Amino acid sequence: MAIPVSEPLDHADPYDRASAVSDMYLAIALSEARGPVQAPSATGECLFCGEPLAPGLRWCPVLPDENPEHGCMQSWAREQERKRKAGL
Repeated sequence: MAIPVSEPLDHADPYDRASAVSDMYLAIALSEARGPVQAPSATGECLFCGEPLAPGLRWCPVLPDENPEHGCMQSWAREQERKRKAGL
């Protein structure tokens, strides 16, 4: 993968060159870390609270009288986002 360098490094001092190389490796690592996201598979239990579920379900279903923002799927997604931001 070619990472474009914004400035020629012909007249740069060693610190500028080291910074450019560091930026290049960081860009490569970030692009590789953002690979395809795979959806979690059904395990027979809710992925958030662990309650037993019917085959094929991943989270507890939200009942008609419940707020969908407080369901297990939304809670799981919020937890995953917090973990992602924390680098876990």
